Amino acid sequence: MIRWKAFDKVDREDYIAGLVSGLLSDRQEAFLTAQLKLKKAHQLVRHVDEIRPFSNEITLYQLLATQVRKIVESNIGKRKKEKDLEKQVTKLVNESIEAEEAIDLFAVAGIERPGISILDEVFITDLVEKKHVDLRLKLLKKLLNDELKLKLKKANPKQKSLKEALEKAISEYHNRVISAADVIRMMMEVRKEMESELRFEDELGLWDEEVSFYHIIEKLGNNAFTNDFIANLVHKILAAMKKEFKVDWTNPHRADVLSKVNLAVKMVLMKEKITGEQLKFLTNAIVEQAKEQYKDWPRNLA
Repeated sequence: MIRWKAFDKVDREDYIAGLVSGLLSDRQEAFLTAQLKLKKAHQLVRHVDEIRPFSNEITLYQLLATQVRKIVESNIGKRKKEKDLEKQVTKLVNESIEAEEAIDLFAVAGIERPGISILDEVFITDLVEKKHVDLRLKLLKKLLNDELKLKLKKANPKQKSLKEALEKAISEYHNRVISAADVIRMMMEVRKEMESELRFEDELGLWDEEVSFYHIIEKLGNNAFTNDFIANLVHKILAAMKKEFKVDWTNPHRADVLSKVNLAVKMVLMKEKITGEQLKFLTNAIVEQAKEQYKDWPRNLA
């Protein structure tokens, strides 16, 4: 066992950061499970003289598990401001563990501020000049994924496509297809597209719950509608549907309510001169999205 506590502060942080980076993969769940079992077993026998020599090793595993959980576990609720997210992440990485010193993995990895605002060309230039490049990319991926979950609703197809682009870049980096700098550039593009989508939603006056319906109409409208027309149409459709929603309205025994929701959508579309196959496709797609998005009405409104 390496006597890690004997290292000076810099070497100790580098050692722990390297171990954490190696665990942030498909191994992390197995490690966390094994560490939890070890912790419980150790609590039963830690008073035994033969066990005491292993206390530092067990402490290291607990420290590593805490750092891994800080990175892989999310606690994202409703939409928050960006600075609230940064405070949350900063708090996580600076927490102490049972009187042991805290390791700020972001600082060790050369990330001065735990937020995606650091993603720029200057950061790329500095990327390869410091240690723990892999850890830096994993921490940034975590931050960017949290931003996508926080600011783009799950039903928004943009969230899925941007997350897939990010995963592809990370995978290609590990397969030595692209460089770390290429990954950062991809992250910058993901950030730019996310911010562009948010500006677009704000300009059209769309609420979070309306975005998925906007994209459905945009996709099935065959470029026949303007952005403003679609936004106004979504406002009208949601207002009409919500008048018909009832508790458990998606359950089979509430078929009468589902029929009223279908009719409400169809009537709005017809008033806007949408007919034929387009009327059929849009009605079905909108109602299917509503069944998923409002299945817990009125407890879950988004």
